[in-house]
Amino acid sequence: MLRLAVRGGDEERYFELPTEDVTLGSSVEAELCVPFRGVSRRHARVCRHGNGVRIVDNGSKNGLVRDGTRLEEVVLAAGDSISLGDAVLTLEEISTADGELAIVGAARQVPAGDESTAQPPPEPARAERTLVFPPEFVTGESESMRHLCAQIGATVRSHLDVLLLGETGTGKELFARMIHASGPTAKGPFVAINCAAIPAELLEAQLFGVEARVATGVDPRVGLFVKAEGGSIFLDEIGELPQPLQPKLLRVLQEREVLAVGAHAPRRIRLRVISASNRELEREVRHARFRADLYYRLRGLQFHLPPLRHRREDIPALVARFVAQSAAEHDKHLAGVSRKALDLLRAYAWPGNVRELRSEIDRAVLLADDGATLTSEHFGGVRWHLERMGKESGEVAIARGSQPIDALPAASENPYDLAAARDAVERRLIREALAETGGNQSRAAKLLGVTRNGLALKAKRLGIPIGRS
Repeated sequence: MLRLAVRGGDEERYFELPTEDVTLGSSVEAELCVPFRGVSRRHARVCRHGNGVRIVDNGSKNGLVRDGTRLEEVVLAAGDSISLGDAVLTLEEISTADGELAIVGAARQVPAGDESTAQPPPEPARAERTLVFPPEFVTGESESMRHLCAQIGATVRSHLDVLLLGETGTGKELFARMIHASGPTAKGPFVAINCAAIPAELLEAQLFGVEARVATGVDPRVGLFVKAEGGSIFLDEIGELPQPLQPKLLRVLQEREVLAVGAHAPRRIRLRVISASNRELEREVRHARFRADLYYRLRGLQFHLPPLRHRREDIPALVARFVAQSAAEHDKHLAGVSRKALDLLRAYAWPGNVRELRSEIDRAVLLADDGATLTSEHFGGVRWHLERMGKESGEVAIARGSQPIDALPAASENPYDLAAARDAVERRLIREALAETGGNQSRAAKLLGVTRNGLALKAKRLGIPIGRS
């Protein structure tokens, strides 16, 4: 028996061989829906071909890739594979028993002696997969955002805990609010806490609560887990959770009960845990800075939020929303944004992501006259960053006739010099992080995901003066 298997990241989907010509893509409207990164909405057409399948590219962005070669059409026999963006499609041969259902749905328990009157349970209605977006949420038109929303939509009714990973400023709390509002705990409260913003000695009391009379002068406090009962708790910057608290959080996730400081008995809780981190938690686990069992508990469902530089198509919609919001806040009416200004904003890499873009818009609106058009002159900081990056890149971009991208290699006799390209990227990002944080090395190191000492060593190697802060 043959089936189609599509694997991307930690997910995989299986399909029976189609009996007619069908569409494969990331859109929920596709007959074979595979919402993985790099798969276009209507990526390809699939049909039977003898003992295999024929797959025809449908004008997709990443095409059909086999052995490193992009093809317009390919015929797969059993065991053959092709790449669709970051996903791999394989025509698998399985035993007949593996393709047949042994249990269909869930059986209704029938009281003893009632077998004669037992009726099959009604087929449950399929859960509506509609996402409820916060008012300030901008979905955009980029492939990466469509893929992400399709993945979340496919799991929105689940009770599984959620882990959101992504760079600083990508909007993880907005996604957490969307998941809460779209899921089974939507009618309950949404409680958020930043695990990095509270001293370790106070965080335990904030999360788990404090029992009355635990110590002289200490007032009782209801913990955030209890406050989130029936709803969702959002643990932002979970990678910063102090190690002594990690086994306590693990027990909450495993047992769904919380023990307040000074309490004699735990309290049962019912809620969904949504956590987020800008750190690579797998790397933290490898370096023994984060418990492996806690990581696997947190990632019941795991989603990666794309940085803004990977979804530049969304910048016009984000700019339009932010300009309207900022103008309303400052009681101004603006004519709009010039094309040159928008091109400037789309060319920048935005190391601070959506949060940095919002700050730039707020600054520009504040400086603009009432009734004015936002021009490139209102975004002097962005223009200065791009000009500096251009100087560091030499004439490489001009010689190649390329469009602005995340980073270009520094001028080199060998345009394919990976070391030079890497140094150019690191040099630019370090300078941008320092500029974003006003020269604060500790905050810049946190943005870059390195230690302060690591930042100092990189800056010294790259010839970047950072002074003392």
